[in-house]
Amino acid sequence: MKARPYLSNHIISFILWSVSGCLLVDHAQAQRRKTSILKVGTGISFFSNQANGSSVPRVGLSIGLAPTIPLSPELYLKPEIAFSMKGGRIDYNAANIFSGNVRYQINYLDLPLVAGLRVTRWLVVEGGAYGAVKLGGSFDFQGTFAVGYGAFDRHDLHGFDYGPIGGVVLQSRLLQLGIRYYHGLTEIAAEEKARILLGNARNNTIQLCIQLKRFRRKKN
Repeated sequence: MKARPYLSNHIISFILWSVSGCLLVDHAQAQRRKTSILKVGTGISFFSNQANGSSVPRVGLSIGLAPTIPLSPELYLKPEIAFSMKGGRIDYNAANIFSGNVRYQINYLDLPLVAGLRVTRWLVVEGGAYGAVKLGGSFDFQGTFAVGYGAFDRHDLHGFDYGPIGGVVLQSRLLQLGIRYYHGLTEIAAEEKARILLGNARNNTIQLCIQLKRFRRKKN
């Protein structure tokens, strides 16, 4: 099933508005913010509910913009936009389908929105939700298929994912280290031939990211 043009246009508009919003928030908070807007790190992603085989995590890059909006000395809001590499490997042993392993590589544009509560000077608890737009998907394999199988078409995988987020931030005078868990609620497979291998698997990700602190210049 092909994506409808109007749906693609809405997704593109949504992405542009999200980027513009992050940049406007960053500009408005520039004088008050002590933390850089740039956020980089890595994600360990794996599939849940995989009935046809055992899941092996994939390690991928995550990079994006994460401005902080202070609501009070203890509370803040953080809208983000980030490129994230997700997916994983599944080891199969199903003689009627496939014997071997398949490595799935699925990249997303993540759009998280989290609230942070400062528990102590060095510990923050975060919670919120995310939406994710699929930027591309592919796989490679080692083994033997019981029947012929070609590369995934882009429409074989769902184009959008969403779910809750929970995590903590450890902060020092120099940087912030964030540890988050993303729990995907959308099944990855959108078509039957992808569902044969993926079943009702969903994306789960443990993400580690850092943001550097900014230092104000001393007045002479």
